[in-house]
Amino acid sequence: MKGFPNGYLRSLGGSLIYAGMCVSFLGLGRKILGNVLGSEAAARLSALEKISLSYLLGTAFFSLLWLLIGLLGGYYLFTAAAVMLLGGIAGILFLPFSSFGNLFSRAGASIRGWTLGEKGIAVVLALFSLLLAANAHVLQPYSDALLTHLSLPNMYIHNHQFFAYPYNVFSYASQGLEMLIVWALLLKSDFAAYLLIWGFFVSLVVIIFGFISRRVSRPAAFWVSLLILSSPIYISSALMIKNDLTAAAFVLAHFLVLSEVWDGRVEDRQRWALLSGLLLGGAIAHKYNAVIPGFVTFLILLSSDFRNRNVRLSGRLIFFWGAGMLIPSLPWFLRGILHSGNPVYPFANQFFFNDHYPWQMDEVRNNILSKPGEFTAYVRSLIFMTRDKNGAHGLPNVGPFALFSLFGFFFFKSGTPKGFRVIFWGALASILLTMCYSMDPRYIIGSLAVLMSVPCAVSLRALTAGGAVRAVSGWMSGIVLVYFWAMLYMSGNLKIMSNALQNILSGWSPFSAYTNDLELNDIRWLFHVVEKNTRKEGTLLLAGIYEGYPLDRKFYTSFSQDRQPISDWAEEAADAAELRDILRKKGVTQILLAINFFEAYKNPVHPGTRIKAENLDKINRLITQFMVRRFEVASGRYRWLSFKDEPHPPVVYDPEDVYEFYASASNQAVYEFLNGNIETANVLIRLLGYDPEKPEIYIQFAEALSGEENAVAALRLCKKILELDPGNQSALKMIVDNTPQNE
Repeated sequence: MKGFPNGYLRSLGGSLIYAGMCVSFLGLGRKILGNVLGSEAAARLSALEKISLSYLLGTAFFSLLWLLIGLLGGYYLFTAAAVMLLGGIAGILFLPFSSFGNLFSRAGASIRGWTLGEKGIAVVLALFSLLLAANAHVLQPYSDALLTHLSLPNMYIHNHQFFAYPYNVFSYASQGLEMLIVWALLLKSDFAAYLLIWGFFVSLVVIIFGFISRRVSRPAAFWVSLLILSSPIYISSALMIKNDLTAAAFVLAHFLVLSEVWDGRVEDRQRWALLSGLLLGGAIAHKYNAVIPGFVTFLILLSSDFRNRNVRLSGRLIFFWGAGMLIPSLPWFLRGILHSGNPVYPFANQFFFNDHYPWQMDEVRNNILSKPGEFTAYVRSLIFMTRDKNGAHGLPNVGPFALFSLFGFFFFKSGTPKGFRVIFWGALASILLTMCYSMDPRYIIGSLAVLMSVPCAVSLRALTAGGAVRAVSGWMSGIVLVYFWAMLYMSGNLKIMSNALQNILSGWSPFSAYTNDLELNDIRWLFHVVEKNTRKEGTLLLAGIYEGYPLDRKFYTSFSQDRQPISDWAEEAADAAELRDILRKKGVTQILLAINFFEAYKNPVHPGTRIKAENLDKINRLITQFMVRRFEVASGRYRWLSFKDEPHPPVVYDPEDVYEFYASASNQAVYEFLNGNIETANVLIRLLGYDPEKPEIYIQFAEALSGEENAVAALRLCKKILELDPGNQSALKMIVDNTPQNE
């Protein structure tokens, strides 16, 4: 789906793929929602709530479908296209297209009744949503996306099946998001994979807006939605292909639906409990930490009618809620039990006396029980924009809006609906229990969204009660809009999204494949060169390189805290020759090696990944005796090795390489020149648009080199410049600047 050089065809294709997914999600989800709630209970929901809940339920259904397809070995392009076609047909059948005209007319009438401030917020919400979607054009820079959330689906696709991979611990965890990403990547679109995350973010905001506007007031819904959007941790989570936000959307929806168990009709309590369970099960299918709010909800339902001693009613609620919860999550629980006896493996192993793959998840958790002194840093990371370097919280913070949740304690009086009070205390208990497991803020953003929306909305309604609404509304809208843009700017998220938009407007400039992460740029450049210059039939072995995306073939790699495949194979082998034979039997034809591999695995961060000295020696002998270096990135971090007894044609470069990896190609040209590979350097220089017989490009190369460590390289480049232009003043000046004074 690469399409035109500017990338627009790729974007259009990804958008169409995601649109097809959305039709499937919304259609099937609407059918599930209608069957679960029935017409009378469903009529209580607003249109926006129905859209959000349909999207979430639809994704849960298709996650299970792709899990089943993977277990049957059906990960093929044909399968993905067939599911798209059938899901689209079902979606069209179940979506109420006949009522869309009436829906638009009602929406138009409603908009005419909005205040100027509300219309302004609506415009900001729409523009912001489009701006956030622009990040689909940007290559994912976040490590977890490349280590797990893209790498595992990519591995499954090239093996055509879903399986447990012992060198990535998260291949054993629930992977609801990864199952959806498999669908997108089978259709050759990482653009659509990111839009899946965008869709979950939109669902989270839409259900908050729909719920608050229905249960509290429309002005409060506008303000709260924008304030939630201003929280850096939610925006940052929406910029990454990661499952924190996806699980959060399900957890939030489960709590909001749970409130209807007490605030809706008595006859519908079991239906609302069933729907709440389905949503909680969807959260668990994305991330196991959702078990904690599930435990809290179980206790809430168990004690819901304790005063009335109506044990039978509580039992029925628990039964329907539990049945709903197990539908999306039971396959993942069963997989953990069959694999290790632990339903939530690889987590909580200490409670199940599990020693399966003991090196996995063996680090000490940073939680309030083990490190109560870090509670202050945790609270600071939740509330303020600045980060405490002494804390263990690297992700962006929630921001000052978290303080608004405290209003709930003052306005949750007897007049507040019981369902509001129940989910407030349930969300708070979930946060506190999660802190006993980990004090990472991203694990609580689903429950935190409840505390940041419902209490704030109730508080705002109380503050603007009566005739003060119109007078206060305009001022409040202005204040909230200023706060929103201030938080976006201060958190740095506005800059990230603006850069993504700039990539689109500039027609996908050559630098769109370049990030601030130099190691990541090296890995992508290495992958590109190897993929282009080798046959697709062979399997790649990555040693000391953890990312497995965007490789387009079978590969072996590891997660950063797991053992390396090559270390276990070296353990099996008697010597380097037998190790070579093992690699050959596994189909390995190329090795991509991190240069610091041998040092890194003598004293690794995770003790279980340490490689014995004799096994490191076997690996080293394998490389020196049976392999040859084919390519090395300019930084010297990574190297491509092939077996000596195979053909080794020279690496070929073309204009596409320079267009997509301009900075990496420039660095490679310098590297090849300084290492005496003049012919290769000249090829790259010409592709960069320069004449290797003129000094301009060498001047740019030399000026880009700075610091004492690059002085020798700069002097060699200056020598080349003077050969081409003996009187060049820039070269003479650089020689003076790079020559030590004592010489």
